[in-house]
Amino acid sequence: MNVKLDKAAVLITAHQQALLTQPDPSIAKKGLLRVPLGEGEIGYSAADWTNCWRMGAIDFSDEYALSHHGRQPDEAHLKKIGDYLYVNRLDPASVQNWQTAYSRLSAAGVIQDITWQEIANAMPVKDKPQAPKFIDIEKMPSRTPEERRKLRDANWHNLMVESQPVVDQFFADLNSRGKYPTYNERLAMQTWVQNHNLFPNQIRSWQKALANVTPQYLNEDERLSREIDLNDSITSADLKKALGTASPRVGFTVSNKS
Repeated sequence: MNVKLDKAAVLITAHQQALLTQPDPSIAKKGLLRVPLGEGEIGYSAADWTNCWRMGAIDFSDEYALSHHGRQPDEAHLKKIGDYLYVNRLDPASVQNWQTAYSRLSAAGVIQDITWQEIANAMPVKDKPQAPKFIDIEKMPSRTPEERRKLRDANWHNLMVESQPVVDQFFADLNSRGKYPTYNERLAMQTWVQNHNLFPNQIRSWQKALANVTPQYLNEDERLSREIDLNDSITSADLKKALGTASPRVGFTVSNKS
């Protein structure tokens, strides 16, 4: 029994080595991009082959990383793929050839690809973000200007914690419209609400901040309304025309009474 297993292992090993040193008959008739041939040999110069190999390796590594959570292929794997491309006269600049070689060598066990579980185990474990907590302001001193500033900041912090559901809903509505303010833009809106003594638990406060801090995220109606607020010269007729609600004028004649 052990002899049979040893023979099978030897055959498998020989087959794996052959894939890296001899043309693979399983792809002989496939429509893959081949390198130009010279007099019985590869027509590429050593520099041509190196440059094309480097281009193909970069493209293949990028695609590999996309499907492996950003993990790059091993250098040893890239070398084996390069050997397979060379003995089969496959153009190393073609990423399709790299994918074909990778699939063939993986299926034959020449390349032992990393598993999804190994990727998951290698990824750092992130602590769950903790929800903001209320600050106990009952015992905070308020004698000096600095202490009073800290007390005001603590009060604002508690108000923001209490208002978080409203804030989350406001930005969720923006996201549903394809608008995605950055962290710094959100922080600027929050600062605007605070500096203008508005209530962060009211949607209207954030709408005002949006219009004044990041007007690029307004829709057409909101932008027009803001322009009207800023420009007293805009009339109701201009508004109707912009909104497409102006009524067409109807002309008619009155016959003279005889």
